[in-house]
Amino acid sequence: KLTISAIRGNAAAGGLMMALAADLVWTHENVVLNPHYKSMGLFGSEYWTYNLPRRVGADKSNELTESMLPISGKDALHINLVDQILGRNGEEFEAQLESAVDTIAGSFNLPEKLNQKKRKLADPLFFNQLESFRTNELLIMKENFASEVYNNARRAFVRKQCPKGTPCHINSLSTL
Repeated sequence: KLTISAIRGNAAAGGLMMALAADLVWTHENVVLNPHYKSMGLFGSEYWTYNLPRRVGADKSNELTESMLPISGKDALHINLVDQILGRNGEEFEAQLESAVDTIAGSFNLPEKLNQKKRKLADPLFFNQLESFRTNELLIMKENFASEVYNNARRAFVRKQCPKGTPCHINSLSTL
């Protein structure tokens, strides 16, 4: 089965990382994507350590997650974070989406690149590899959830408290 993630609005952290698991990722030019968890004091899960480098390469993945800078849909297409741009904004995206899906659905043959990917995913070794990504992410997230930094940030967020200064996990990045 072919899966398509259609990102109409801005996406960040886990919402974006889960979208990257699809075979095809579509959005519009002016969507704002934040492919990181760091500003929340988290490492992140959702298999991002597999899916993000798979799409953009290890170096670009590291740059995106460490710099904490947003990226537009147009720029995301340029680095292969997304596969297709439909329109300049959410309304144009939505207007073009059904037609684009119909075009894909009307095609009896997946492009060879997707067929190769699907065959790889059927390999039992792939599931072992994927499990190692999951295990590593969850171990680090367990440490995050136990940290005072994260719990203070979470508590302030839930209580809608204004920050008294730059959070320490972001302040250390001021040299970027």
